[in-house]
Amino acid sequence: MRERPISFNSDMVRAILAGAKTQTRRPVKPRKDINFGCELSPGELAGEINRGGDYQNCPFGQPGDRLWVRESGRVEKIGYSGEWAADIRYSADSALREVILPRRIVTPNGPPSWAMGCRGIPNGIFREAARIHLEIVSVRVERLEDITIADAQAEGFPGHGAIIPFIQTWERIYGRRGFGCDAKPWLWVIEFRRVTATEAK
Repeated sequence: MRERPISFNSDMVRAILAGAKTQTRRPVKPRKDINFGCELSPGELAGEINRGGDYQNCPFGQPGDRLWVRESGRVEKIGYSGEWAADIRYSADSALREVILPRRIVTPNGPPSWAMGCRGIPNGIFREAARIHLEIVSVRVERLEDITIADAQAEGFPGHGAIIPFIQTWERIYGRRGFGCDAKPWLWVIEFRRVTATEAK
């Protein structure tokens, strides 16, 4: 089992916390085959997975792997009592949590400037501050336009008209990537379940 980070905006974090989001879709980008080193196009990656491939070329992992959610947050207070600890406020729901800063973040001169300055955490929270852990249930590849109502709802968009707001949100986040030369972009479809704190250890 491997563990990787995955980023979600605050809207999607709230949907995960509410149990309304169990899928995420991400663009399929060209990448080198993990076994042979040759460049694979999105279509080739899609064919590999859809023929029952081994998922090794999926950058998000395989069924059974874990993801920790990198969400936005800021340091509200920092202190030292044998080790550096910070109170972190999570942007999605304003939850507050004390987190011990890992040694890889603390330098001989102390914590980084963003922590000492009680600012937003660059690029989202670090692994030790992650409060949401997910297990990959399934991986597949499909076209953006092939999403069903049920899948759009599993993306965290309620109602029978869920497809339209999902696609609008997709375009707002990713732009019309691939639409110029490929009007039907391929997406990784990652289905997941949230794991408990005990399971995440």
